[in-house]
This record gives sequence, structure tokens and C-alpha cells, in this order.
Amino acid sequence: MQIHDTPMLPTKAKKRSGFWYYVRKKKCLYIMLIPCILYFLIFNYLPMGGIIIAFKDFSFKKGIWDSAWCGLENFSYMFGLKDFYNVVGNSLILSLLRIVLTFPIPILLALMMNEINNAFYQKTIQTVIYLPHFISWVVVGSILTNFLSPSGGVINDLRQAMGLDSIFFMADKDYFRPLVILTSIWKESGWGTIIYLAAIVNVSNEIYEAARIDGASHFQMLRYITLPCIKSM
Repeated sequence: MQIHDTPMLPTKAKKRSGFWYYVRKKKCLYIMLIPCILYFLIFNYLPMGGIIIAFKDFSFKKGIWDSAWCGLENFSYMFGLKDFYNVVGNSLILSLLRIVLTFPIPILLALMMNEINNAFYQKTIQTVIYLPHFISWVVVGSILTNFLSPSGGVINDLRQAMGLDSIFFMADKDYFRPLVILTSIWKESGWGTIIYLAAIVNVSNEIYEAARIDGASHFQMLRYITLPCIKSM
């Protein structure tokens, strides 16, 4: 009768596996992660403790912790408001429109900017479309109000010069959703463009050269090389 012995791993091999082994091996990288982890803990996770205010009859005098518990009364009140479902519906519609309409714009801009051979023009356009990202939404709202004001606004002044009536854009519900979407595109497209442009630049030129030798057109290289290579991004 033959006895098959199970091979035993050496002690050193056992020690060289597992989570803590890789932590020790890459300790410098994990140390560099500490500030980022602390940032999210302090500013993103710890404030979540304030969620308990939703279950309390909050009083500024008593504070969050000393205010009386009220269970689900706040939620019952909120769900009972006549405009609640209208507000939720508008929020969902705006979110869907932002995904469908705002998502492709940075990709298209990045693809077009990648076709600009002049580095100066490319950097200039990149800076111009990227700057709105640093403007706060409060300032954006103020700019929009001034531009669209029925009295003194640039848009309405142009309309009056062409013999058209002024429109109070900010008070007309028909213009609300388009203004939100267009403002979001103007403000955030530059940020996404920079990310996608960096991904496009990292695509190997050898792939494009091979495609050119095989007779691929510019559109085919865009469709079958550029877009698949930036898909993960």
C-alpha cells in the first residue's frame, strides 16, 4: 500500500503570504494613504453621525444629543407634504437627464481636443473649459441670474434689440430643467475632459501605426482603438 504524503509548505512560504505580509511589503504606499483615509473619516464618515437628527424633535437650545426622540414622525410629516412626490420626481428626472446628456460631452470634447495638433491652442482651450470647475455654484447662480435678468440681463437686452419680448427665465418652469442641465455641462465638462484626454494620450501610438498600415480610416481608429482603450476610464 502506497502512502501519498501531502506536501507541506515551508514556514517561510507561509509567512510570505497573507494580508499583513503585503502591508509590510508595501508599507510606504500604505503610509502615504493615511492622510487620505483620515480626510474621509473626519469629513465624510464622522458627520454621518448627525443622521440621528432625523429621528429627534430637534431644538437649537438643547442640541442634537439632548433633544427628545420622536421616532418616525419627521418622516411621516415629510411624506405627507403635497409637494414631496413632485420634488422627488423632479430630482430623479434631473439626475437622469444629467447622466444621459452630461456624460457624453467630456468624451466628445476630449476626442476633439486630441485632434488639435497645435499645442498652444490645445492648452488654451483646455484652460478655458476647465476654469468653470473652480467656480462655486453660488457664484454660478449669481452669474446666471445677472445674464438672464428680465431687466438689464445680456440675453434679454439682445432679445429687445431684435424686437422680441423679455423672458423671465429664472421664474419660468419651462426653462428650469434646460438651464440646470446646460449650467452643469458648462461647469463640469472641463474636469471630465481633462481626465478622458489623459486616458487618450496614454494609448500606445504603435496601435495607431499598425491600424494605419492595415488601411484603417480615421473614424475606424477612433471607434475601434481610442474608445475601447479609454472604456475603463
